Amino acid sequence: MPIRVVGGFHRGRTLRAPRGEDTRPTSDRTREAIFNMLGPLPPHCRALDLCAGSGAMGIEALSRGAGWVDLVDRAAPACAAIRGNLEALGLTDRSAVHRADAAAWLLASAPIAPYDLVFADPPYGSDVLAAIAEALGVRADRIAPGGRVVFEADGEDMPVPPLNIYHCLRARRYGRAHVAIFERVASEPQADTRGTA
Repeated sequence: MPIRVVGGFHRGRTLRAPRGEDTRPTSDRTREAIFNMLGPLPPHCRALDLCAGSGAMGIEALSRGAGWVDLVDRAAPACAAIRGNLEALGLTDRSAVHRADAAAWLLASAPIAPYDLVFADPPYGSDVLAAIAEALGVRADRIAPGGRVVFEADGEDMPVPPLNIYHCLRARRYGRAHVAIFERVASEPQADTRGTA
């Protein structure tokens, strides 16, 4: 089944998925439903696509007007496919591809500005989404106040980021996929002072 951009400037363009069975792209139907729930992206939106696979979610955001997207995947074939898709669509000047573990990258990276939108859709049945949820709590400064985080998981197995920092806006089922959208609350969380004098 081909992967296509479903909205925006590049609507209808086909994307290449990495070879092998390690990548499970979000279906066109689910991707369209997610962006319908998100609504128009904020001006100059900065987005982050974790466990990016083909890069379809990040590229969809760029197609719909995002100003910048970082795409992170730990697999070399996925990163190669993402770079190829970005080059084919002329989007390399508004994006960067990083080969890294998603949670570790969140904890270690230092973006120029916080993200307005984050996608996290790791392989089903793994503990990666739970690690991402934990990292989003530890480094909540990576997300702008009011920024949204989109999780996709298998069935009802949905990790939740810390509810004193994020609240759930919507949760929907699309076949096997369970999608939840969280919003970063406007107030700043207390700094973690453990281990300091």
